[in-house]
Amino acid sequence: FRMRQRHVLMESTGPAGHCPHLVESVPCEDPMCYRWLMSEGVCIPDHGKCGRGHRILKAVCQNDR
Repeated sequence: FRMRQRHVLMESTGPAGHCPHLVESVPCEDPMCYRWLMSEGVCIPDHGKCGRGHRILKAVCQNDR
């Protein structure tokens, strides 16, 4: 499955609309990847030395059978 997640930055002030779910999963059309090579970078804090931060994730498909 492919997963997508979103965050609400500001609540709606108008009439309730048809917003998508916060988390969605969709089956992949053609899962041809046989081996995924995953790596993740160092966590870089948003503010100061501690707390929430960001990390770069890398996924590479290697198609050897």
